[in-house]
Amino acid sequence: MIDTYAGKVKNINYKTIRYPGHCEKMKFLMQDMKLGEDLETMVKIMERALPRINQDVVLIYVSVDGVRKGLKAERHFAQKYPSKVMFGKYFSALQLTTAISLCVSIDLLLNAKEQPRGFINQESICLKDFYNNRFGQYYKKSGLLIQAD
Repeated sequence: MIDTYAGKVKNINYKTIRYPGHCEKMKFLMQDMKLGEDLETMVKIMERALPRINQDVVLIYVSVDGVRKGLKAERHFAQKYPSKVMFGKYFSALQLTTAISLCVSIDLLLNAKEQPRGFINQESICLKDFYNNRFGQYYKKSGLLIQAD
């Protein structure tokens, strides 16, 4: 996205909200304890030490401000995405929101009339196609419908 919007957008960033201390603890595990080099061991430790939580909620907030058609414009979007059953299996909200974009992209590419070549930017995928895809239905049914201009 950064390359696509270079010169068009002054600032673009992405942040996740975690509990206080999350980042420091993950750096300790991944870097100091070198578990980033041994993901199998890290997964075993995490699965043994932490309860599996399936009833989570992912919050998405988008804020955009700038100039549109010569006028200062501002748009905001906020939505909650729950854990739920999809395709006959229960998934956490984090699992769904992490995997769905990838699933939509792969599904659209595999079923494209003409197979594209090379790197495909996520922003080149038509939003309407995204929502109408069998995986993208999660966002449609959960309420995420951003108007594609």
